[in-house]
Amino acid sequence: MKKIINYIKIIILANMLVLLATVLVKAQDTPKKKFEFSGDFRYRFEQDWNSRLDDGTFRTDRFRMRYRLRLGFKYQLNEFFYFGGRVRTGIASNMQSPHINVGYNGFTSAPFNISKAYLGGKYKDLWWWVGKNSYPFWKQNELFWDDDVTPEGITMGGKFTSGVLLINPTIGYYITNHNQQVNYVDGTMAIVQLAAVLKVSNRITLDMAMTYNQMDNIFDKPEHLGGTQRIDYKFIISGARARINTKLPFELGVDYVVNIEDYNNNPAINNHYKDQKTSFVGHLQIGKSKKKGDWLLGYYYAFKQKYSVVDYYTEDDWVRWGNINRNRNTNYTGHEVRLGYAFAPKFNMVLRAYTVEAIAKRLENNAIATETGNRIRLDLNIKF
Repeated sequence: MKKIINYIKIIILANMLVLLATVLVKAQDTPKKKFEFSGDFRYRFEQDWNSRLDDGTFRTDRFRMRYRLRLGFKYQLNEFFYFGGRVRTGIASNMQSPHINVGYNGFTSAPFNISKAYLGGKYKDLWWWVGKNSYPFWKQNELFWDDDVTPEGITMGGKFTSGVLLINPTIGYYITNHNQQVNYVDGTMAIVQLAAVLKVSNRITLDMAMTYNQMDNIFDKPEHLGGTQRIDYKFIISGARARINTKLPFELGVDYVVNIEDYNNNPAINNHYKDQKTSFVGHLQIGKSKKKGDWLLGYYYAFKQKYSVVDYYTEDDWVRWGNINRNRNTNYTGHEVRLGYAFAPKFNMVLRAYTVEAIAKRLENNAIATETGNRIRLDLNIKF
């Protein structure tokens, strides 16, 4: 499997060199350079209750208000090249959450951090970027990868059309951990995805993707938070979504993830987790929230075993298991019900309710019970 990562690096670098050489020959100054600004603001009301600890006692019920602000830009240098970036609120040590609790540190200034910084380009049907940017692979939810976790490295992709089929191959190589020590072993992530969009009819569209994601030397928890043990992952991710575009839009989606890494001889993995390597997500949604008066109703079911995802790269929505620095959102099964309403094209309200229970007891923590939790959130979202 180590050869796979080397092949991916060689393919990316070789193709990028060819693409850059071609673009540099053709590139000319664009008379009109263009800035694009974007951003979003969220205000959240959140209530947690019935959250059982693994010793059988319960966390104190909690109500809090939170906010998030993200500001980004993109500058088109010419026909082929662009660069951009984004800053966000949020504790710097927590890559999953840009939210700030109302009352955090009194009335002092909220922390603001760089979450994107990238150089990119496009030539005909090919595109690429280097730096720190959004997760560039097709996904339909955040249960494998959180939108606010922005990988750092190199990505290339393309868009090719054949009749009613749009094919999107994407390949990427990323450094998860690196420092200047001579004997330091980098953490790495290599991903290959083949995604496709099939237009079955004027009203029915089918999205599909197959992904191989290999992570090597990943810390059991973030290194800056004291992680010492290293773990390898080999994820095979399958996803599909059917969308029916009628007066009342409808969509149905499924995701299945299996980690094929063998942990039988890995002392860093507790015995009761060695086979916890599978996750499944299913959802259905009716409606949309594109323009004033639109509404949507959705339901999600999630089953996420301990090593079917990396707990500090996945979502931070479903459970209250962690702290201000990171969340361990794995080893649970649960449900989400979602209701949304649009006040304007870029202003909406989303109400989400969750109920979860751990799949396995945390025996490494001398658990006598499985963790549980209930949560309800109301978000007010504005974009520009």
